[in-house]
Amino acid sequence: MADAHAKARRLQIRPLDPAADRAALERLALWATRYAPSVAAWDEENGADGFFLDIAGAAHLFGGEEELLRDCRRRLARFGLPARLALADTPGAGWALARYGRSPVSLVPSGGEAEALAALPIDALRLGRETCLALKRLGLERIGDLLDKPRPPLTKRFGARLLQRLDQALGRCPEPLAWLAPPPVYSATKVFDEPVMTQEAIVAAATALMEELAPALERDHVGLRRFRLDLYRVDGKVVNLDFGLARPTRSADHIRRLVALRLEQLKESF
Repeated sequence: MADAHAKARRLQIRPLDPAADRAALERLALWATRYAPSVAAWDEENGADGFFLDIAGAAHLFGGEEELLRDCRRRLARFGLPARLALADTPGAGWALARYGRSPVSLVPSGGEAEALAALPIDALRLGRETCLALKRLGLERIGDLLDKPRPPLTKRFGARLLQRLDQALGRCPEPLAWLAPPPVYSATKVFDEPVMTQEAIVAAATALMEELAPALERDHVGLRRFRLDLYRVDGKVVNLDFGLARPTRSADHIRRLVALRLEQLKESF
């Protein structure tokens, strides 16, 4: 620590608090559900300093994939959180490019994982330190060095984990993720150009969202018994309002009354 202070006079030191760090990361991951409902905070093996976000079917709500990434990076910067973002078909490729890509924002065309990953260091496969050192001693320093190598010798020397991580990054085998919350069966989102300032505007937006969901519910001959309204504030805080109903409903007016009543009860929270 003394050596670090000698080299960086403005170095700040804080006591390690893993529980607080994890809670902060989960709050940030919850905030990211403004873009899509499926978010998984990175665990210790992934560095515990970011999150996976599945934006399939949601990018068009923000003007496309590039606009979504631009908006996310801008909002994180507003919170004082400089971020590196990557968009890919697989979590492994996204993680690798977010950590080791040349650009702070990387977009990989579908099926282009091998080409995008080839120049990245072996460390980008999320392997243990000892495995990475052993691979580098053999001259295998880049992911591209592994792509054409015979697989049985690699498995025998380094175990199944090496090829599993490679296959996950390339989309050859799945990588299960622990989502922060299960994706809803029915969902709708409304994005505002400017912050919504009144309770009446929130109620109107919730009513419009229910009107958007009603045709799908009617098509499937079902109604809502439980639903959640997520409100994303400009300071990054997310307000979750959970509702339970005695009988299924598809009525937007019914939802309007429920939301208005709950907001009236929670007026001080806003």
